[in-house]
Amino acid sequence: MQKQSRKVILKKYVNFLFSCFLITGLIMLSGLQFKGWFGAPLKVEASENTIVNVNIPAEIKISGNPPAGSIAVYTLQLITDRGGNPMPDDAELKFTESGTACFGPINFSAPGNYYYQIRQLDDAISGCSLDPSIYHIEVSVFSNNSGVLTSSICMCRNNDTGKMNSASFTNVYSTETPSSDIQREDTERNQEKKDFYATPVKTGDLQPISEMLIMLSLSFVIVFVICLRKLRDRSKS
Repeated sequence: MQKQSRKVILKKYVNFLFSCFLITGLIMLSGLQFKGWFGAPLKVEASENTIVNVNIPAEIKISGNPPAGSIAVYTLQLITDRGGNPMPDDAELKFTESGTACFGPINFSAPGNYYYQIRQLDDAISGCSLDPSIYHIEVSVFSNNSGVLTSSICMCRNNDTGKMNSASFTNVYSTETPSSDIQREDTERNQEKKDFYATPVKTGDLQPISEMLIMLSLSFVIVFVICLRKLRDRSKS
């Protein structure tokens, strides 16, 4: 009768530990498959019906007259502070005169919010005051019931709350006096660049969770071994 009760207790311990291992394994598997925990967008295998292409418009405007015979190149750059965000084949747009172009296509394969910035490289161009604006872009990707992805773009200039349709930069040559807004934004641009690059890139969000789950699994194993030893000692006595 005593041996039978011990077998029942041992069976309960085994079933409990097996359930714990099963739950732990499922959590770890889910964590490895879906890397979108803790704010990062979910990444899934894409098919032809689960990809949406996004183009982000940008524009260069020239105010004033460049020096005769000079050829200037104005470069706009698309950057992101989140590793794994989709990027276009070319993250830079180059202009030699006023004009429009797009960053893209950028291929998104999963729902989520993706954040970018567009700025103009501070190249030294004689007699030209480059527009120091920084545009903040949020690309939102949605999935309908059929799994088809759609997208929307929200774009703001510097710290303004007004929505913009395009990242527009106005460069002013010395034949004209730069506006006070552009001069003030030069200081703001430098501070924003410092804040942007001071923010560490968030990668490996799952690593602490995986380590915690491994330690939890080892704890279950140790508890299981201790329980078995105690039951064996009791059965011998």
